[in-house]
Amino acid sequence: MLSPRSMISTATTSRRLAQRVLPLLITLYQAHQLLGKATPATSEKPAEQEQQHEEEDEPPPSFFGLLFLDFLILVSDVCGFFAFYCVFHSVKRRGPRGVSLQSFLGFAAGRCLHSCSHIFGIHYSPEVFPPFIYLIVDGFAVFMGVVTTVALYCVSNSIKEDFADDVFGRAFLKRILPKQYHDTLFVQFGGLLVFSAIVACFWSVTRCSIITADGDVPFAFSLCMLCSICEIVQIMSVLPQLLMLYKTKKIPVLLGDFLMFQGIAKFCTLTFWLLFPTVNGWSPHNHNMATATEFFNLLILSDFIYFYIKSKAANTLLGRKESEMTIDYDGAHNWV
Repeated sequence: MLSPRSMISTATTSRRLAQRVLPLLITLYQAHQLLGKATPATSEKPAEQEQQHEEEDEPPPSFFGLLFLDFLILVSDVCGFFAFYCVFHSVKRRGPRGVSLQSFLGFAAGRCLHSCSHIFGIHYSPEVFPPFIYLIVDGFAVFMGVVTTVALYCVSNSIKEDFADDVFGRAFLKRILPKQYHDTLFVQFGGLLVFSAIVACFWSVTRCSIITADGDVPFAFSLCMLCSICEIVQIMSVLPQLLMLYKTKKIPVLLGDFLMFQGIAKFCTLTFWLLFPTVNGWSPHNHNMATATEFFNLLILSDFIYFYIKSKAANTLLGRKESEMTIDYDGAHNWV
């Protein structure tokens, strides 16, 4: 058995050992905790620094590239104005003959919806040109569209008779609606509106569920609907006019110019969307859909554009006076 003196000595030694070891253990524990907390920070810091270095190393957008993008959008908007002017001049000279009411109203509605993008703040913001130029051009285009619509109404003696060849979607509406509605203006000229509304509604739902804005917050459905209707109307508006051309194989020269200006506008817009990621180094959420929209627009118009250029060249070489273009899609073409 230990003596009281030995027990006191052992207790004193243990107390001294504990006083020395315990602070050391606490220090090691605290160091371990600090090391554990510092590790993520030290691992994230190089990543952040690397990202900053990458952003610093990335060259700024080219001035001429930004200038070219601004120029493409401006040319597209100006072509929209001249397209409506061609229809107005054709109506003034020849009346409503040859005009597809559905196509014209579709293009006019699409231009009005496009102008609304200034209000919603989603219109392209130019980097070189002053922004007010685009607002003025869009305003003139909308004004010319309204004036041409009024002119069509004033020179038309009977809408049903003057636009009897504008039959796009008429057979479909007659099948789904009762007979008492077959002679209404909605059945006669509402095919484009119905098809555009149906497709735009489905696309809006799909878009809101797939495409998200920054922070994974879905786009507002109203904004999706506006963009979708504008895109679908742009794709489908040309179909009624081309259907009339395929049936009659004749079109006033000014209406041919109207479609050609639309084609130039679509070509400029498609080029803009193709070059945008290269010039700026990033792309907006609607880049793919907008590119596809303009591509399909040009694809639909490509056949007409080919024969239009071919007929224009023949007319220039032969020195014939332009009046009405007759297009034979088997290869023949002439002017009368």
